[in-house]
Amino acid sequence: MHSLFAYQEIAVSKTAFRFISFMAVLALTLGGNFTAMASTASDTLETEHQSQTLNSNTYYVSLTGSDSNPGSITAPFRTFAKAVSILKAGDTLQVMPGTYTETLTISTAGTAAAPVKVTGDGAILNMQGAKQNGITISGTYINVSGFEVMGATDFGILVIGRNITVENNTVHDNVTRNGVGTCGLSSSWGSAVKIKADAEVANIRNNTVYDNCGEGIVVTRGLTATVENNTVYDNFGVNIYIDNSPFVTVRNNLIYCTGTHLRDGNRATGIALGEEFYPGWGAQLHDILVSGNIVKDCRTGIAAFESNVGGTLTNVTMSNNNVPSGEKRSVSLQTLTNQNVQVSNNTLFNPVYILQTAGVTLAGNIITNAEPDSIFADVSNTYWARPQIEQLHTSGITGGCNTNPLKYCPDSVVTRAQMAIFLLKGIHGADYTPPAVGGSTGFNDIPAGYWAATWIKQFAKEGITGGCGGGNFCPDHPVTRAQMAVFLLKARYGSTYVPPAVGNNTGFNDVPASHWAAAWVKQLAKEGITGGCGGGNFCPDGPVTRAQMAVFLVNIFGL
Repeated sequence: MHSLFAYQEIAVSKTAFRFISFMAVLALTLGGNFTAMASTASDTLETEHQSQTLNSNTYYVSLTGSDSNPGSITAPFRTFAKAVSILKAGDTLQVMPGTYTETLTISTAGTAAAPVKVTGDGAILNMQGAKQNGITISGTYINVSGFEVMGATDFGILVIGRNITVENNTVHDNVTRNGVGTCGLSSSWGSAVKIKADAEVANIRNNTVYDNCGEGIVVTRGLTATVENNTVYDNFGVNIYIDNSPFVTVRNNLIYCTGTHLRDGNRATGIALGEEFYPGWGAQLHDILVSGNIVKDCRTGIAAFESNVGGTLTNVTMSNNNVPSGEKRSVSLQTLTNQNVQVSNNTLFNPVYILQTAGVTLAGNIITNAEPDSIFADVSNTYWARPQIEQLHTSGITGGCNTNPLKYCPDSVVTRAQMAIFLLKGIHGADYTPPAVGGSTGFNDIPAGYWAATWIKQFAKEGITGGCGGGNFCPDHPVTRAQMAVFLLKARYGSTYVPPAVGNNTGFNDVPASHWAAAWVKQLAKEGITGGCGGGNFCPDGPVTRAQMAVFLVNIFGL
């Protein structure tokens, strides 16, 4: 079509040239009258050209239509497939009200001057948990608006085209692979609105996205995207997630969490930046603007997760956001390396958390709430392990060592009996209760009436311990750091787990390769659960304190 127009333009130009040449000769005779005549001819040619380039149509789809119809408002098509098959640049497709169960797939090539418009006018697309996507957009210069999309197994709206606008849609109760209403986990992880690989210049704006059993609005390997003026709430995963994508703006969105959808007992994060691994993609998260958003009552308001591909958080600005409330952190930067990261002029309910401060600049942020008092009377606000200790309490794994006042006893050593309870709750959850002990615990020094008898018996039954020798459990003995390495790794991987061979060294001065727990100690450090006790040592025979235990458990179980 473009080449045809080009030919017509050339042909018209030649005709015009001959006409004007004739008029130039005539002008010698007619004088000033030539100007008016030439102008009239030019106007006529321009009008003809515009009529050729603006030849667009509007088609209609209705539940009462037929694909044998011409697609007019009085004789609409019945299916999306028929309507889309005839769309061309500049056309509009109007879907009339009703509930449709067909996926709307749009692959038409529009242009900047003549985009394709597909409007819902209140139409409902209900995939009924049977179709992967509600809307799939793979063409160019396409605007999609006015739909309610629900029931897709994977993506409510999937964008893999270029120069795409998705606006004024309502997208809810999708990603049904993970459940409907009450969400769980499966092998698939979808999103309500997804900008996927190969998508370029996507605009997601003025949509309402909620109650999806996956993520809300996600940009994964998209290039140049804007997510703005959306209302996003109560999704199972991150509400707005920018994953390994460059040149993305997230602005003026309203995000909130009410607690109706919890993942592992936690509300979702409001806005998150991540850099997950994709073959052949590398680290591409850079040049991100997060500005003017309101994020309320989520677990963390705005977060940047640690890169999975060793990347550096680069050229990121978080400014003028309002995070008035939340469960954990207002802004959390968990990245290991940063370059030109600006966090400025935000209003936050608590201070910005920064794992590595190099490359990060804070300026003009307003903290509305003072640091909340510690949960435990004996764990100060500045205590080194306070976050992990309070996380144990929040997760229900510990109720402390004293109730009035509530204390944790952070510097007390952990006994083997206490360890049985900590680990079993970490494995099975805070509400776990072991089976009744029965007639015997299996250990000489643990009678059936012992306060932790059921826990100790189950601890042994699950193969995490065989006792301390001689048929005993030694419940009041302190747990050593070497014993802890064994307990933790078996709790994570199961009773049959055996760590890799230790090799020539463990990496710790005081744990030679010949030490009985050398392989366990080395593996525990390799998995990032501990960095030792300082000075290049592990202190294998040192007792584990309750504070240290909190750190170990939070790390091993991902609390």
